[in-house]
Amino acid sequence: MDKQPLWNRVFRVLACAAALGVLADLLLKVGPWGLNAALWTAAFAVAVWVLSRDSDTIMPKNRRWCVPLIALFGVMLSWWDAPMLKLLNIAVIFLLCATLVLRPDVKSLLRTGFLNYAVALIDGALGVVAGLPSMVTTDVPRQVRGIRNDMDDSQSVLLRRHAWSVSIGMLISFPLLLIFGALFTSADTAFRAWVSEIFHLNWEVLIEHAFTIGITSWVTAGYLYAAFLKRQMASSPESALQGVRLDALAILIPLGSLIALFGAFIAMQIPYFFGGNAVVQTESGPSYATYAREGFFQLVAVAALALCVLLVADWLGRDASPRGRRALHSFTAILVALVFVVMASALHRMALYTSAYGLTTLRFYTTAFMLWLAGALAWFLLVVIKGRRERFLFPALALACVFVTVFNFINPERIIVEVNASRTDSVEALDIEYLLRLSNDAAPALVALLDRLPEREREHLRSALVQRIDFDPEDARVQYSQRLDIGGWRAWSWSRQRAYEAISRIR
Repeated sequence: MDKQPLWNRVFRVLACAAALGVLADLLLKVGPWGLNAALWTAAFAVAVWVLSRDSDTIMPKNRRWCVPLIALFGVMLSWWDAPMLKLLNIAVIFLLCATLVLRPDVKSLLRTGFLNYAVALIDGALGVVAGLPSMVTTDVPRQVRGIRNDMDDSQSVLLRRHAWSVSIGMLISFPLLLIFGALFTSADTAFRAWVSEIFHLNWEVLIEHAFTIGITSWVTAGYLYAAFLKRQMASSPESALQGVRLDALAILIPLGSLIALFGAFIAMQIPYFFGGNAVVQTESGPSYATYAREGFFQLVAVAALALCVLLVADWLGRDASPRGRRALHSFTAILVALVFVVMASALHRMALYTSAYGLTTLRFYTTAFMLWLAGALAWFLLVVIKGRRERFLFPALALACVFVTVFNFINPERIIVEVNASRTDSVEALDIEYLLRLSNDAAPALVALLDRLPEREREHLRSALVQRIDFDPEDARVQYSQRLDIGGWRAWSWSRQRAYEAISRIR
């Protein structure tokens, strides 16, 4: 690779990073994030797309499909207000950015493993920390030295002459500006006020702007450096762990132990797994909270850890004999089946708990995680039986992105309000205070709920919603992020707009 294209790419990376830093200072300092975050993410996606079109970039062209998806999920940041949904959208954006940083020797994304993504995260982190200093102190000086070495004597003399002329010109300009500037300031009051304002800067504000621009530019330049300029290391990601493997028997023993433990647990807990109300309503049975809430989250953890164990077990036994691999696959299938039973129990418990106490954001997203885990386990079993473990990770991550996309379409907080409002024969009454803690995504559904409430609760809910527009600092029911009169156009979101329109009808 010749030196001039590298010089051009370094300049473009630095220019894009500086522009994104200035844009972050103009947009992102106002919260809660909405349209501002979407605009900045779109600008970032444009910068990545422009850099990815360079013929000499180290990033393979078949990963450019990630760029429009980054912009799409960035738009979702201006669509909804729910913090958890925004966090999930940001997580998908980070996942797509990590995919772009995967090393060039990763030819097929369908065969991308955990180690590849781990190395990509490390490369990205190191790039963020050291990318900008490396470009400024290494790449740029090397290009300058290369250009100077390629010059003949006449070109070198001409360059020195130009540098000398620029220096002389700047020295002459300084006193001229002082003289004529003094005359202009004494001749016109408006011009004098403008000059005075320039030289009486608010240093606190100036430092704040410089910090925002500097940090954003540094991080962005480092990421772009890792994605488009950093050279591949000689060793492959798995080289350091090539010797880590176990005999089939050493893996079958712990898997068999887990199968026995799962089987014993399921056998002992069958009445509680599937007994439902008949069990929890007996005097000797557990309470709803003990039966449903506590059990559910432990069983979610069990299912997630079991998937991790199965992945590690299959990787450690990758060089087992054909007979050993068949035994490992049999034990894996049995353990997956038992995990599915545990997951069915967990979902059953959550259904009981929701019918009794209502739905919350934690219960909604944990249930969704369990459903994703079920899909990931089914896919894992399919690829492991066929001996294609390396095909597991990317489709599993893609399924997670599909889940987040579905959340953006269905509005989880609307579902939470509607599920809680539709419960009958519940253990507890409708928790208005919890519903008021939801974000503006839930506001239209809460407005629609008003006509179904008793008069006292209706007035309480209505006044709390109206406070989001007519804000009273002493009203503890309204959080800062719920207010609809802050942030201006930069904090605009489609959800906040719909909330404002819905609440305006009941003011």
